[in-house]
Amino acid sequence: AMYTTLVHWLESRKFAPIPFPPLSYKHDTKLLILALERLKEQYGAQSRLNQNQREELGLVEQAYDNPHEALSRIKRHLLTMRAFK
Repeated sequence: AMYTTLVHWLESRKFAPIPFPPLSYKHDTKLLILALERLKEQYGAQSRLNQNQREELGLVEQAYDNPHEALSRIKRHLLTMRAFK
């Protein structure tokens, strides 16, 4: 009942689902590198890092060194989540 009501409400307002971006988007690697650079800058501004921050920085640097592999992992994770149907 609740699901049906929600569906009718969305249809009455001409709701259109947002499609998942294509797997071979042209600028996806560049966007990822920019985001990773920003994360590295934030960690670099701190003089002392705790254990969790050091681990996160290691993951950021690993993704920065191999952005294509990191991007494919991110996309695979998003596609296997149940959020996109």
